[in-house]
Formats: sequence, C-alpha cells, structure tokens
Amino acid sequence: MKTTSTSMTMPDPALIAAYLADNANALLIGIGAVIGCAGLAFLAFIYVRRQRRREAAAAAALGALQSDIGAMCASIAGFGERLVRIEQQVRSVSERQDQVELRSGGERSYSHAIRMVHKGADVDELVTNCGINRGEAELLLRVHRAAQVG
Repeated sequence: MKTTSTSMTMPDPALIAAYLADNANALLIGIGAVIGCAGLAFLAFIYVRRQRRREAAAAAALGALQSDIGAMCASIAGFGERLVRIEQQVRSVSERQDQVELRSGGERSYSHAIRMVHKGADVDELVTNCGINRGEAELLLRVHRAAQVG
C-alpha cells in the first residue's frame, strides 16, 4: 500500500486577491441576494405576525357580536311575549269599555227620551232621535206622561 501524504499549503495571497478582483461583482451580487432574501423573509415574518394579530382581534370582535346578537334575540323574544300580553289586556279593556259605553249610552238615550217626553215628543220623535225601539218609546210615553198627569 502506498500512502500519499497531502500537505496543506497556504494559498498565495496574490492569487486570492486576483480571484476576488475578478469575481468581485459576482460576490457582491451574491451577498446582496442573501441580504435581500433575509430582508424579505423578515418582512414576511412581520406581515404574518400582523395578520395573525388582526385575525385574533377579528375573531374576538366576532365572538362579542355573536354574544350581543344572542342577547338581543333573547330580549326580542321576551318583548314579543310581553307585547302579546299587552295586546290581550288592551283587547280586554276595549271590550269592557264597549260594554260601559253601551250601558251609559243606553242610559243617556233614555234620559234624553224622558226629557223629550216631558217636552211633548211623540213615539216617532223618540225612535228617531234617541236610538230606542218603538216598544221602548211607547213604554216611556205611558210611564212619564202618566207621571205628569198624576
């Protein structure tokens, strides 16, 4: 077996200087490309980080909006039920008011009819002016004319 020894020799500084002089532009372009790539990678990192922050903020805002919408839906449902109860109460009060008006309207028409009888009105005038039927008018005439005579 043969052994070869390789010894390391120092390159000649003049050769290195000549190599660098010949390839300076290429080295500068390579160094510039590496720096440019590193800068772009850094900018991409910053952009991604900002996007993630915006995404997190948007997700939080969306969650808050969904919560608010849920609360409003629950409130609206409660208001709907309350509105139904109020409508029922208004309907009931309206019916009672109609009944009261019918009662008081009837009393008022009888009072008016009695005054007209005292002034000498006949059955047809009572029916026309007081909104009572013919039988009621005749009864009023008999009762109140008899009271005037007696």
